[in-house]
Amino acid sequence: MLTFCNRLSKSSILASNFRCSSKSLASGSGSFVCTAKTGAVHPEVSFFSRTSRQWNSFPLICFPDNYNLQKFKCNVNRHLLLTSSFPFIFYTFFNHHIPFLFSYFLSLSLYNLLRTSDTPDLLGRGIPPIKLISQNHNNSNINVFIFEEFLSDNECDNLRRVHDMHVHLMTKEDPILCFDSVKTLQLHLKSAGKDYIEVSPLDFTTDTKCVNQTFSSLLKKWLKANWSYSTAFYPGENYFSKMYEQRVKQAMGLHPENGGKFQIISYPKGIGYKKHTDCIENSSDKRDRMATVIVYLDTVEKGGETRFPELGISVRPRKGRALVWNNMDRDGNCDSMSAHVANSVSNGKKYILQRWYYYQSFYSLGKRPPPTEKPKKRLVSQARVSCDEYTHGSCRWDDEWNHDHLIQYHENKFIKI
Repeated sequence: MLTFCNRLSKSSILASNFRCSSKSLASGSGSFVCTAKTGAVHPEVSFFSRTSRQWNSFPLICFPDNYNLQKFKCNVNRHLLLTSSFPFIFYTFFNHHIPFLFSYFLSLSLYNLLRTSDTPDLLGRGIPPIKLISQNHNNSNINVFIFEEFLSDNECDNLRRVHDMHVHLMTKEDPILCFDSVKTLQLHLKSAGKDYIEVSPLDFTTDTKCVNQTFSSLLKKWLKANWSYSTAFYPGENYFSKMYEQRVKQAMGLHPENGGKFQIISYPKGIGYKKHTDCIENSSDKRDRMATVIVYLDTVEKGGETRFPELGISVRPRKGRALVWNNMDRDGNCDSMSAHVANSVSNGKKYILQRWYYYQSFYSLGKRPPPTEKPKKRLVSQARVSCDEYTHGSCRWDDEWNHDHLIQYHENKFIKI
């Protein structure tokens, strides 16, 4: 069953109400034509329930079809309902630099952890989303929705175990630290009480934004490993990625082909992320992060909220809860109102599953990048810590070496394919 939604009003990407008239319902298939009713809080489409064997009304978030901006396209296919017994095809979770046997044995462990994952209905376990109302700007282009119990307890637990196991194995060696600029490095040194140390571009490894191993180990000690931890996997690398992106597609209308990699991120006590937007403001490049989807993999005892200062919205991390919002307006412009903060964790530990969806798709989107040759003197299975612009960013430990640390990549990033 396909649902095609007529063009939404320019004032809203997410908030419209769709009433669907059906054809060929007796055969359990057919097309649905949706017309928009403005002013409604939640959209609606019809959805076939495999438990009651009947058509039910269910909310759906609609985002623009980036290949045809004249329509907003929302697909629902009841044949995509999945079973929990479906096995992994293959799992290549780790960076290409890790030896084959190491990856193989870890793949077996990952399979055992996730193969028993129960699979609820694709539409977020049949629970309607909640639209969060902005307290500061009622006419904002940014819309924020919550889906409760979007992932089951078992799925959340297994994803956390996979992440923790991978981080444990890769933290045996000190990471290499990379900074977006010399100024950011200087500010981090100042915050650590080491502002008397002079640094320059000569302290960075040739053609990279990373310092050498010796300096990295010193910085880890001085900065007290004050960062979050991110592990990544890519579409098609495992069964969960396929199941999850279909669940997001059905519940939120976000197309898998516009999605990037999947990140599991953990925030230890005292760690958060400063105010930032997920898209690049004042950029003409439409290959940017149009929407963000995160799922909290555990309930945080205190702190760790996702807060939107400009909207007056704050969301507490609750196990299985999904949070989705748009970063760009309907015309593909980054909206500063989407700025958000990950509050520091006061008690406990925060885990999220995050995926960005892009306004325009491009060839390399969602594909694992080939390993980089630089810096050459890094150890096997050694992680990287990337520190973004100091005022609006934070440091994050990363298990993969993509191209973000290469100077040439940033010089040519607007001609990427």
